[in-house]
Amino acid sequence: MAEVKRWSVTYTKHMKQKRKVYQDGFLELHTSTNKMLLYDDCEKLLECRILKKYEAVCSGETLTFNAFLVDVNDAESGAGDQKPKAGVSSGENEMKFSEKRAKSCMDSSIL
Repeated sequence: MAEVKRWSVTYTKHMKQKRKVYQDGFLELHTSTNKMLLYDDCEKLLECRILKKYEAVCSGETLTFNAFLVDVNDAESGAGDQKPKAGVSSGENEMKFSEKRAKSCMDSSIL
């Protein structure tokens, strides 16, 4: 089974403008194929591309996709290049990541 690493990111489609408007999202890296997938905060796939041999994904890096400029933030829940933060529990009563995303997307669409 292939390992998938995941980072929270901010991305913009305003690649050449001086004043950029950033959105929240996340980036998945499938290590077996070096395929990077960019998602918005509602888990909609925006774009995917192959990671080049000289590129590395880590916190603080900026990646360029065809239509997006992506700033990589922290690794999410034990994935990526960072360890999970201390004091974070993983109890069964917590909502799953996808459920939280769906709820936040639904809440924002009601407003």
